[in-house]
Amino acid sequence: LAVVVVVQQIESLLVSPHVMGRKLSISPLTVTLLVLVSGRMAGLFGMILALPAFVILKIIILQVYQYLRPQKE
Repeated sequence: LAVVVVVQQIESLLVSPHVMGRKLSISPLTVTLLVLVSGRMAGLFGMILALPAFVILKIIILQVYQYLRPQKE
């Protein structure tokens, strides 16, 4: 039982953030911090919605930045 718990903790703290970060183009540290902070602020619901909300916000900010940035010709 202890081995299963240790393996589960390693997977959830190290492997999952790395895989999610690579798929979403954000650093594993950012993934970990987002999940921890949102879990502290909004519980399980916040942990579930933290990454999708962050990625959506990131895309919106990048699109607005590209739109407002003067085009070089």
